[in-house]
Amino acid sequence: MDGENLFRGPCPSAEDLKNGRYICLVGAAQLLGRFHSDSFQHKLARKFNLPVLNLSVPAAGPEFALSPKLRPYLENAQLTIVQVMSGRSIGCDEYPGGWKTTDLTTGELRPREAVLRSIWETDVEKFGQVLRRWNDNYIRSYHALASAIPGPKMLLRVSPRGPGEWSAELATQTGNFGTFPQLVGEDTYAQISPLFDQSVEVVHDLLGTRFLSRFTGLPCPFVEPTGALSLSNRYYPPQSTQDQLLQAVAPVVETLLSQECLSQPVRTAILNTADRPFVFEMDEKGHLCFTTLSGKRPEKAFVNSLPKAGTYFLGEILSELGWRNSDIHMSPFSLTDYRGRSLDEKLSKARQLSYPIGFDASVQFLKPGQFSVGHIAFSGRNRKLLNNFKVLLAVRRWRDCLASFMYFEAKRIALDPKRFAAEKSAWVSGETPQEKFIGYLEVFGEQQTRLAKTLVPWVDQDGVFPVKFEEIVGEFGKDAQDKCVTLLLEYLGIEPTDDAKKVVLDCVDTPTLTFSGGRSGADDLWSPEAQKLFQSFGGPSIEKRFGYV
Repeated sequence: MDGENLFRGPCPSAEDLKNGRYICLVGAAQLLGRFHSDSFQHKLARKFNLPVLNLSVPAAGPEFALSPKLRPYLENAQLTIVQVMSGRSIGCDEYPGGWKTTDLTTGELRPREAVLRSIWETDVEKFGQVLRRWNDNYIRSYHALASAIPGPKMLLRVSPRGPGEWSAELATQTGNFGTFPQLVGEDTYAQISPLFDQSVEVVHDLLGTRFLSRFTGLPCPFVEPTGALSLSNRYYPPQSTQDQLLQAVAPVVETLLSQECLSQPVRTAILNTADRPFVFEMDEKGHLCFTTLSGKRPEKAFVNSLPKAGTYFLGEILSELGWRNSDIHMSPFSLTDYRGRSLDEKLSKARQLSYPIGFDASVQFLKPGQFSVGHIAFSGRNRKLLNNFKVLLAVRRWRDCLASFMYFEAKRIALDPKRFAAEKSAWVSGETPQEKFIGYLEVFGEQQTRLAKTLVPWVDQDGVFPVKFEEIVGEFGKDAQDKCVTLLLEYLGIEPTDDAKKVVLDCVDTPTLTFSGGRSGADDLWSPEAQKLFQSFGGPSIEKRFGYV
């Protein structure tokens, strides 16, 4: 998988990896399941009917999983379980981590633990300093590892001792580095456990297991990591621990998979707004949300759209059909909070209403019966976040989107003159609409088209309903409009009666946040120069991909 290490199978299918349908294990030999044919990994997969991707490697430390080749698998997992690993491998600037490190007194490569013991034997004060630096690096690595996992995550400590049975002070006094996880005491554990949604501790017995040959029944040696032969396992957890692990972990895994807790992106979002607090509400179960009010519909819904393709128009339809508008516009790395704001405030104060709460966090605050809107790029992670949603994809001929957005942006600049730097808003002073459009395309056309390209893959996703703006507003004729409305209602689980269709059609031309008072199109603004710019951005291919010839 990373071209350098072998991982324990079976590996989840390519489809499951792509769609994020797997639990990821990150740890050392204990989670690898050394000596066990029916390991914790296999028991976990059977229990939850989910493939398990085991990225555990013997002697690994937390820094191992931060490899660029492994990070995508952490980012896409449905749930990640991270082991409290040994503190021996992390090292510091003087003694870089790894199985071996350089002994500064001899210049030789030696096992890291042997080097550390030599320091303790010759200079206890230096040993204490080095140990503190190793622990500091260990904690930083867990910060980085936790930050690299956007989804639910659990910290698992499996050891023959409790966290408080070893300390740095004990090591300094006696040279005892502790049983696994070596060099990790209660203080260190207390600093890394809050980085995860949940933490679980399992203390197991160290019962010596003698291995017998399945052919002769006689004692059978195995090879230790040092290369020595051994007849008895006195280090790795016994088979009974595999069952103990599942029993301890299962209730927490069930909770995390049900998304009944706040994941790390949510915690990060709250911290990011500390300088300008974002106001949440709290429901009867103590869960944070945008609003405690829900609509009559049982599902969550999301309107994903090309800009100016009917985003808020479809939102108005959802409101009339029984969903509650969260009044939150979601973006990949921020949200705009329109709750309780007038239409003029939404237009003139958009910058002040923006908060650094990304989509992976904000979408978790929606409750059943509520909906939100946004322009969200396709990725396996984003698709998974919307798995249980009714997802409408609003599309429109791309040149018309750009024309409509030009008028909308001109209105926002008039209300908020400092919205952009002068060179980015100079186009609004063009003498004719055609000149303004050319200026707008030069400043924003390529940027907006890049955004449109990121939405293209949503068209092919099962469970996503594309809505052509021209069809639903009647520009393609009454028959096309009636078919579109009928299919939309059926997708939403609503019988397409005449009354239900009338609810949808009555929303046409309803004033919304981005409604410009009429239907803006590009035909009156088009010119050879506009066509040249449009082609240079790849506009025609966008239109073709969304079904426009």
